[in-house]
Amino acid sequence: MPVSELTLIRSKLLVPSPAGLLHRPRVCQSIERGLKCKLTLVSAPAGYGKTSALVDFAQHSSVPVCWYTADERDRDLGMFVEYLVGAIAECFPGFGERTRGALGSLSGDLARDPTGVVAELVNEMLEVGSSFVVVVDNYDAVDGAFGIRPFVHRLLEVLPDNCHVMLDGRVLPDVPVARLVASRQLVGLTAQDLRFSPQEIRDLLQLSQVEVTETQAEAIAANSEGWITGVLLLAGVMRDEARATLLDEERATAETYNYLAGEVLNRQPPDVQHFLRTSAVLREMSSRLCREVLQIGGARALLAEVERRNLFVTRFGRGGAATYRYHNLFRDFLHEQLRQRDSARYSDLHLRAAKRFERGNDVEEAVYHYLAAEAYPGATALMERVAVEWFTRGRVETLLRWAQELPGEIRTEAPRLSLYHSKVLTDRYDYEGARQALAHAEAGFADRGDTARLAKVHIQRATLASFEGRYEDTIAEAGVALEMLGQDEVAERAQTQRLIGRAHVGLGRLAEGVAQLRDALAVFRQVSSPYDVVNLLQDLTLAFTSQGRFDEAATCLNEALAIGRRLGSPAQLAGVLNNLGWLHYVRGEYRQALALYEEGLAAARRGGDLRGQANISEGMASIYRDVGACQRAESFYSAAWQIAWESRPGLAILVLAARADMY
Repeated sequence: MPVSELTLIRSKLLVPSPAGLLHRPRVCQSIERGLKCKLTLVSAPAGYGKTSALVDFAQHSSVPVCWYTADERDRDLGMFVEYLVGAIAECFPGFGERTRGALGSLSGDLARDPTGVVAELVNEMLEVGSSFVVVVDNYDAVDGAFGIRPFVHRLLEVLPDNCHVMLDGRVLPDVPVARLVASRQLVGLTAQDLRFSPQEIRDLLQLSQVEVTETQAEAIAANSEGWITGVLLLAGVMRDEARATLLDEERATAETYNYLAGEVLNRQPPDVQHFLRTSAVLREMSSRLCREVLQIGGARALLAEVERRNLFVTRFGRGGAATYRYHNLFRDFLHEQLRQRDSARYSDLHLRAAKRFERGNDVEEAVYHYLAAEAYPGATALMERVAVEWFTRGRVETLLRWAQELPGEIRTEAPRLSLYHSKVLTDRYDYEGARQALAHAEAGFADRGDTARLAKVHIQRATLASFEGRYEDTIAEAGVALEMLGQDEVAERAQTQRLIGRAHVGLGRLAEGVAQLRDALAVFRQVSSPYDVVNLLQDLTLAFTSQGRFDEAATCLNEALAIGRRLGSPAQLAGVLNNLGWLHYVRGEYRQALALYEEGLAAARRGGDLRGQANISEGMASIYRDVGACQRAESFYSAAWQIAWESRPGLAILVLAARADMY
């Protein structure tokens, strides 16, 4: 089995079983009322009981609840979709076969064009035939990740009536709140809604065998500000002492968390204290992992004891197959305790865990533990092994995180990772970061004497120079790459020729540029790469329009449009339509230009292509400006500026300049 083969962690798809869960009819009813809408948001700081509220709802819901606990490992869109489908399949076996098929066919292009996968997912949701809920717990672990935003926006736009989505997190997520509120398709719960009332505090403390009076409960509610984690910490302090007065005197807030957690920890038996600190090395625990990795005997009994004592642990599943996770705040506290008390043991446990997960082909978990142990050779070896495959599959968020977590002096030990890190940063307009990543890649490949991959470094450096308008540097870097590339590396040589051709066009050497671009186009036609053919046709268009050869430019763009429509990639199609619309605009053919722009804007929105939306909106605004429809022009200029400011600030300045021409 390949080391990077995808295996879903099933415990993330099970409704958790938190210890000492209190049923809260008031909160459940608030959640239930939102089922008529598309989306429920539960947003509150850590420790307010967001997950517990949704678990309580799931346990009492009249409709099936599909559960997905997200974490930072799911920030790649493909992984996020796999877990989303897996969650629904837990309730409806067989669900998601077509969605997974669409996912596999797109791989690295998914983040730019999620439309096809959304369509398959929605169609399969409709085929379920009955109502159901999808909960994404801890959504802020993936919120803001590249690709997830347009996917979720599109999914919410076309979500079928039989599905309701619930997201919880510490902050308000990046979803189209204004549009959903305007259409009455969103309800929200905040910290204010989740705060425990005095009676709920009494009921909860009774589950921990702590009795308080009504007056004391009111004092606790005031002192804890409804922050239930603080109440539970106080209950842990109180469990073995009859000092109920502490509960109405001590302030239980986030600022006092470490003190109170320390009090709870110190009141446990020595064997439980040792187990808590040791087991916190693992992000997810099972009796088997505790035995194999941590060498703890009697782990199953200790896990049960931790659960019995309500020590901020959540169980997934039952019996010997059960897995457990500590509440994030409590795990962070225990983990830091171990590091401070015994740093050598902390590193040794993480190293043992890394080797265990590597043997089990869990690359991501192994890398996490190698990094925690500062065992960088083990971490970089795994990163290098999967970097190319994961970049191709679109798992770029994971690659970015790894690159950022490596110390600067270690990054030359992972040159493949650094090369793909540079590619991603270039695509996201972080040119300075891309240059630094390329320097690490070049040094690493040079140390290995890897000429073939050094050529790729020079190709990427030429690409970066082209994006920045440094065309002489583009030609120089591409020339070095051509000298290093073998004659059999046909596609790479053609891409390099394309860079040289674009640079000549940028420098005004149009004849040389067109010759290079035509040579590259011929190669891509020969190797049947339609995506690259479309790109080359658009490059030639730029050269032809610079020479006033509009008919030849139109011929190229019309061929590109026909191919683009067959390929069905919204972002690329939007680019072609934008260019063809502009060509009609400069020829004074406003009606045709506007029709093409409108189609292009729709494609850019489908693909979540912010740059395309900004470019096309600016083009439409210019048409309305020229025909004197200033109000409509102002609307499109405003939209273009707002979108450009989010995605490409340099373009926003050009939009402002075009807008100024109206006045």
